[in-house]
Amino acid sequence: MAGHVARLKKSQVHWARIEFQGHPRPLPAGRGARLAYFDLKHYDILLGLLCAGNPPIAVLALLDYALGPDDSWRRPEERALYRTTFVAWADLLVRYYQDRVHAWEVWNEPDHVRTALPPTEFARLLSATAEALKAVDPTAWVVSGGLSSIGAGANAYLRQTLAALDPTRPAPFDALGIHLYPGAEPRV
Repeated sequence: MAGHVARLKKSQVHWARIEFQGHPRPLPAGRGARLAYFDLKHYDILLGLLCAGNPPIAVLALLDYALGPDDSWRRPEERALYRTTFVAWADLLVRYYQDRVHAWEVWNEPDHVRTALPPTEFARLLSATAEALKAVDPTAWVVSGGLSSIGAGANAYLRQTLAALDPTRPAPFDALGIHLYPGAEPRV
């Protein structure tokens, strides 16, 4: 890992996007609480290498479906519990890494067919997670989950997500994530 990071620094990379992945922990018979564990030792080493030196490589920490042990976010009847658990994981990670990570991306491609959350649910997840992150680190940047394109579908998804946010509160993100894939035609 040190060699990879050294090459990044030599190439004058300024940012790295790191996806936090929880690993399932065996549960007793039946479906219990959503338990996961994080190999924080691995992330400690990686973030130590990235954040050391002058200049350090800044980290955009990605919190998405890989954070938890299952895909209960796909089932409407389990989304509220999933959201609560997801926010608890985010809270744990921002508390642990607030000295090294100052930018957090909430979800990845919420509009993509394989990782889709309904816009109203993504708005809830983004808002609750941003609130937890900012409660611990008010200076942290929150990036909305990167949309999967710049096409008409992504545009409609973004508009629906924004409409689902609480209009009496500030937007729950500081930057909008968009994935610009080659060949994608922008449509507004």
